[in-house]
Amino acid sequence: MLAKQLYSEILDFLKNCKQLLQINTEIDISKIIPISEKVIDFMMQSNDLNYYAINYYDEHDVFISHSANVAIFAVTIGIGMKYQQKELVNLCSAGIIHDLGIARVPAKASEKTLDKLSKQNNYFFKKHVTLGYDSVIKVNEQIERIAQIASLHHEKYDGSGFPNGLKSDKIDPLGQILSVADAYESLIHPRKQRDGRIPPLGIKHILQNRGNFYSKEILKALLDHISIYPVGVYVKLNSNEIGRVVGLNPDKPLQPIIKILYDSKGVKVKPFEINLGEEIQKKIKTCIPLKNK
Repeated sequence: MLAKQLYSEILDFLKNCKQLLQINTEIDISKIIPISEKVIDFMMQSNDLNYYAINYYDEHDVFISHSANVAIFAVTIGIGMKYQQKELVNLCSAGIIHDLGIARVPAKASEKTLDKLSKQNNYFFKKHVTLGYDSVIKVNEQIERIAQIASLHHEKYDGSGFPNGLKSDKIDPLGQILSVADAYESLIHPRKQRDGRIPPLGIKHILQNRGNFYSKEILKALLDHISIYPVGVYVKLNSNEIGRVVGLNPDKPLQPIIKILYDSKGVKVKPFEINLGEEIQKKIKTCIPLKNK
């Protein structure tokens, strides 16, 4: 229940920000700090928020759910990489606000992939990063740092990103985490112009097609801490049982911990956990694709 409340709190904050940006050019985001602190405290003890990040998206307002999910994925990676509390709060906050600028660009500029945008809409889309940064009132150094991290979510390790074309170690490490979390979330959830990929294919796409966009350290962190079968995803086993991933085996990414929900005949059962790292006969057969929420 607490996970749902926290997730709803993030969504409500983002909805409020969007409403404010429709009538103002600048907003005070200070309220994001206590929200992020609660998220970090919770995620240090539980991975339940990952269920929402994997399974929830709003087809009518992708900006809202995307931003919440990116923050959760980024924090998952940051915790795995042993970042300290203060930096995790900054990372979470940056994840939540990273796409504020989308609220200030034409809708058509945020509905398609870059390669399918007209020149004009491409310009507006790329402008959303600086529009977002400029929208945040820098009331103190921490808010300034959060805004700076958020502004890096489209920078790429090979220098091909925007708005500044920063390269390798010129990109703040937290910005690098945010960039890969942003890409991953976009891949696994549907957009108006395409279906979402199941998580293993999202990871595969990043490794095969975007490997130069991220450092080896960040790619390893994505694999280790989000993993091929992330916490929250529903899977079908070779036994035809259906369950949800509830834990990872870092040394065995193809063999996570599963909570079985349905038996081989599709009958709902009293949930129980199995560790595929210890179950030699059972393997994941497929992920169950998301349906519109």
